[in-house]
Amino acid sequence: MARPKWTPETEAQRRAMADVERATKHADEVDEKLWEKVRAAHKLGVKPAYLAERTGRARSTVYRHLDPDGQAGDEK
Repeated sequence: MARPKWTPETEAQRRAMADVERATKHADEVDEKLWEKVRAAHKLGVKPAYLAERTGRARSTVYRHLDPDGQAGDEK
């Protein structure tokens, strides 16, 4: 038998989890803005390796977020 799914038990836990969920939503929105700007820079010819260096992300992460049909400036 599967263990029951845990849920917050106290009001303090529910408030803390509401804060976590709000922060997660905000972080996701900010992250998407970052990748929009990275894609725009890439379309202008900025190399993925340079984007990775300047954003502190791995090159594989940068490549994963680039448009597959907008590969201007790629380096392998």
